[in-house]
Amino acid sequence: NNQPLLKRLQFEAPGTFAHCLMVANLCETAAEAIGADPVLARVGALYHDIGKLKRPLFFVENQTYFGIENPHTKLNPRLSKMVITAHPKDGIDLALLKELKEVKRASLEEYAQKRSSAVYTKASDYKAGTNGVWAIPCFAAFPSATQNELSLEDAKILLQNGCQCVSEGANMPSTIEAAHYFIQAKICYGPGKAANAGGVAVSGLEMAQNASMTPWSFEVVDERLQGIMRSIFTNASQTAAEFGEPTNLVLGANIAGFRKVANAMIDQGVF
Repeated sequence: NNQPLLKRLQFEAPGTFAHCLMVANLCETAAEAIGADPVLARVGALYHDIGKLKRPLFFVENQTYFGIENPHTKLNPRLSKMVITAHPKDGIDLALLKELKEVKRASLEEYAQKRSSAVYTKASDYKAGTNGVWAIPCFAAFPSATQNELSLEDAKILLQNGCQCVSEGANMPSTIEAAHYFIQAKICYGPGKAANAGGVAVSGLEMAQNASMTPWSFEVVDERLQGIMRSIFTNASQTAAEFGEPTNLVLGANIAGFRKVANAMIDQGVF
């Protein structure tokens, strides 16, 4: 279970991971009983649902774990079938993608050449005003590449396809119009301003280690970072609720950030 891919499955699709462990135990026992290879059976069972990593929240065992609404209720039945039945193929594609990008550092065009079912779309072929990646049905989207990569048209397509959560990991990856659309739709929208505070926090943790000349373990840094991020979310959420818009984390983050700066200036006698 220490393989990187299985670790991803454990954290990103914990329900599926638990299922794979149970199936692996059953297969290993059955293989021993009939004289087959128990190790081969166990390994095959551990990886048999790895394709669910592509869309983990579209499978009931993970919906139950995270306590979310079934996204299939908002999808066309034909699209639901495509998402569910694609996961065996997605597992093979995931392994190939890992080889191409992490080992060979190759272009995604080679991915399409090796998998006839894949379609490679060049950026120059995208529909005007859109980014092709946001047309893929999903429960959650994580724009994290560059500024203004997600337009208003992209936002509309995402929500039409059942997306219920957008969490930004870059500086303003959604346009102003797209951000307003997410806020008005009252989906779970994590703005880049709040999310990027995590990057600043990591720098602060590094400075603290350097100043004290004491290296911290990964577990210690991770625990402190998670505490900081929980505090940021709580502060933004409570501030948004205070001003009458409990689902608007953009408003909450802006006001909370302004307050922090203003209070610091007052404490320093600047204002």
